[in-house]
Amino acid sequence: MPVDFTNYPPLRPGRNPSARAVTALQCLLSERGHYRGKLHGRYDDATITAVRAWKTRRGLPTTARFTRAHWVAFHAEGWALAAKLGSTGAHVRRAQRALNAADPELKRRVDGVFSATTAADVRAYQKRTGLRQTGIVNKPTWAKLRAGVR
Repeated sequence: MPVDFTNYPPLRPGRNPSARAVTALQCLLSERGHYRGKLHGRYDDATITAVRAWKTRRGLPTTARFTRAHWVAFHAEGWALAAKLGSTGAHVRRAQRALNAADPELKRRVDGVFSATTAADVRAYQKRTGLRQTGIVNKPTWAKLRAGVR
């Protein structure tokens, strides 16, 4: 199931959200134990219930909406391993997904390789969010991403 997008759209009931994005969200919620239904791409009651369960676990207001900030926080969950130039792996993919969700104009390919382009994207995010611009996804950067700061 593809979950790597260059843009993560907000999802709301009754707004005809992207079926691809909803299916990806259903898959990701399923991996985290919140969704048990079929991956069908409809933002239905079962999907909204799973979204609310995830939000409850995170201490967020349990609205039916899934915003860009939620995508950022969702993708940043997991071990806060430092990601820097030359790093590869799942933690880099999570960082790349979160950065794409944080900046809809970014539209970078998610490949799990921390390149010079990824480092520049991290520095831009750090600058925009008031962090020291290191180009490394360190603990303060993960904290901002997990909080859904865009």
